[in-house]
This record gives sequence, C-alpha cells and structure tokens, in this order.
Amino acid sequence: MMDSIYPWFKDAWIAIHENKKLPHALIFKGKEGIGKYNFAIKFAKSYLCQKPLSNHLPCEACSSCEWFPDSHPDFKHITPIENEDDESLKRKTVRKKNILIDQIRELSEYLELSVHQEKGQTQKLIATIRSRCQLLDLRGPSLDEARSFLIDQKITHEDSLLSYTGGSPFNAIKELENQSERETIIQLLSQGHNIDITRVNYAILTQGLDWTLNMIQKWVFDLLLSLHTQQNYYFKNEEKRIHSQAKQINLDSLLLFVNELNELKKIATHPINQDLQLQNIFIKYKQIFEPS
Repeated sequence: MMDSIYPWFKDAWIAIHENKKLPHALIFKGKEGIGKYNFAIKFAKSYLCQKPLSNHLPCEACSSCEWFPDSHPDFKHITPIENEDDESLKRKTVRKKNILIDQIRELSEYLELSVHQEKGQTQKLIATIRSRCQLLDLRGPSLDEARSFLIDQKITHEDSLLSYTGGSPFNAIKELENQSERETIIQLLSQGHNIDITRVNYAILTQGLDWTLNMIQKWVFDLLLSLHTQQNYYFKNEEKRIHSQAKQINLDSLLLFVNELNELKKIATHPINQDLQLQNIFIKYKQIFEPS
C-alpha cells in the first residue's frame, strides 16, 4: 500500500476530504494502470482513522489503523476468487460469509458479455448501479509525472514504454516483463503485406489473446493516426516504419479490420481456439495493405 498520495491524485485527495458529507457510495473512475485501487484503499483507511494527519493521511498508530484492513469491523475488502475450480477456497468463502470482488471493471464486462439475450436487462442493471453512486474522476499522470515516478522507484525503462502504456506507470512496470513478446509481434506487424503467416503460431500467445489483441489494436490505431497526422501515439520507436506503412493501407479495409478487432476483443478471454483466431487476425491484417 502506498505511504503517500501519488502526485497526480493530490487534487482529488484534497477535494474528497473537503466534502464533509460523503455520498453513500463512490466509484473511482479513471484509465487503467494509474493507481486507482491504491487510492481507494488509502481513502478507506484515512476515513476510518481515528486521528488522521493534517494532510488527511491515516496516522498508522490508532487502533483503527492497526485493525485495517483485515480486522476492521467497518471495512469489507471484496476481491474475486482467482481460481473458480478451487473448491476449498469456495468453502472457505462461504464459511466466512464473504463476497469477494476486486475490480468493478471485471464485473461490468462479465455482465455485459455473459448473456447476450438479456442485454437490455444487463445495461439496465449497470445503469442502476451507476445512478446510485457518485463518480469521482481520477486523472492519470502526465508523461513527466509518470517518468518521475518510475525514476523515483528506481525502475529502469525506456520512454517509449510509457507511450505504449498510454502514460500508465503501473502498466509500464508490468510490461517490462513482456519485452520479448512485444518485439516478436512488432516484427510481424512491421512486415505489413509481406508478413509470413506461417510464422504466426501459438507461441505468440504467451500473454494471452486479449493482451495480443490489445497490442495489435494499438498498432492499428497508430496506422490510422499516422495516415492523418503523420504522428504516433503508442509506438514512438516505430514512427518511421508505421508512417511508411500508412501510405500503403486501404482505408476501407483498415476500418473493417478495426471493427473486427473490437468484436473479437469481447470474447478474447472466452475458451475459443485462440491459435486459429490469431492466424485469422494476421491474415486480415495483411489484407488491409495495398499490394506493392
């Protein structure tokens, strides 16, 4: 748990504590990988603290802080069961009468994708939840703030990694482990119309289809952006290569491909033939380029 508030959250931290009458429910909203979870936990601890500091941080010395988070009677930490097949964990959960949820995003996606016949009811449920909560928008860090944070944490990184993660420092930390996988997929994508489909195999999916699709979507976004502005957003190190590729694309085919990626992303975590889907993706990717 963080010992202080991330610099990009300081305004939100002050604002939420200046509100003397809090709503009965809050949803912390912001892009992925900026520290929303830690902010929420720190806020809960400070709210329950008996002697909060002048900056509203918890004192870490009162009985409430000592009880938090495992033993505090007014705090329930809800997180998902990691393995649904773990029967012992299920029995333990039932015995303690705990309901476990960690990310509201996962719950929302599950409800939206689970039963498509009940789409109207699902949307109604989600809207109902949101209407009864106050949304608090948490801004993400600027590139300078994210860069300074990683330097302060003594994390060696390339600036291009922050661009790839959209300026999210915690996603950048996760992606440090995936460098070889990114380089493999970049090598394939950079071949454009000349891509060798026989080199597309299951070994690429070490991080899962959802992660791979996300990377392809970012590359395609940069293609579209480069076509109109001659600039990149995610792949700063590949700017020249993407700009060259952008001159070869068929815009109609590219837009169709974008829609297909969006549809496939919805079921990327489902038990489908991922190897076959991956090859199909790269075949269609190849087709967005005009033969030279």
